[in-house]
Amino acid sequence: MLRLADVIEDVCLGNPLLQFGLQHRLLNLSQVAAYIQPLLAVKAKKEVQIQTILMALSRLQKRMKKTSVERDDFRIKHLFIQSNLITNTFAKTPAIHRAAQEVYAQIQAKNGFIAISESIGEITLITEDQYEPLMHDVIKARAKFSHSNLSSIGVTFDEKYTTIPGFIYIILQQLLLLHINVIEVTSTFTEIVLYIDEKDTKIAFEALHRLFKK
Repeated sequence: MLRLADVIEDVCLGNPLLQFGLQHRLLNLSQVAAYIQPLLAVKAKKEVQIQTILMALSRLQKRMKKTSVERDDFRIKHLFIQSNLITNTFAKTPAIHRAAQEVYAQIQAKNGFIAISESIGEITLITEDQYEPLMHDVIKARAKFSHSNLSSIGVTFDEKYTTIPGFIYIILQQLLLLHINVIEVTSTFTEIVLYIDEKDTKIAFEALHRLFKK
């Protein structure tokens, strides 16, 4: 049987906003206890008193504060923006893969922007919107998913952060708190690129710059 403390921890760590609020002591624990009481009763299969939840939350908050990764621990080297982007995702087949490489070569020859992201079953092309006709001329298949009116925010950081857990989480967390949807992500060793709706570009850039670019 799960201990109540374990159930409370699972609930809080499974909710990014609760987790952030507890880590930074932003929340009224009595209000949190009342908020999660019905869910705990279902998970624990018994009635749980508010005071019991409150005591467990207090202990969890102290432990999270000691182990949490703080944004002040990190610095960003550079931030850069690319606008007027689109994404198109296709089912990954040998033919689509060859066509994607041809699109990549043609756009590179024009000094245009293109990024390709692959998984086991899909391949996504991210390009400037001016190259959409070229892409559809080469790739004859219908895209599974498409997004337009996108921008990218690129983050360059020191390689020392690649061995420290939590850096990318901290970056994504800031956009979550601003209710900004990250549509695509690409990365290399010391860079991560976030693709978001163009309307969110200014606020996302300013937030990341303010928090990390000291």
